[in-house]
Amino acid sequence: MALYSGLGLTLLGILVFLAGSILLFAGVLLLGGGVWQANGFFGLGLGVPRDFTAENWAKTAPDYTDSPELLAYIIDMPFDESTLDIYLQNGRVTGTDRTLEH
Repeated sequence: MALYSGLGLTLLGILVFLAGSILLFAGVLLLGGGVWQANGFFGLGLGVPRDFTAENWAKTAPDYTDSPELLAYIIDMPFDESTLDIYLQNGRVTGTDRTLEH
């Protein structure tokens, strides 16, 4: 008789919800582990590699070759030492002043 009362049904609902949540979480972990294993076995290239090796670095390293375009970009960049003073009033920027230091 107590099983059909409001308290009994509430507790039963909570238990069913918790059991379903645990099973769903375990299924997600199994699915994620399976995808990770398939990624490693088939070399699908998903995600970040677990091991940081020289081969992985070679795949992701930026290309720093001395091309004419790169050298032209570096030469054309202005290089000056400047300071930007910011004036605040009540937490808001009210003005700026740029001073050059050569």
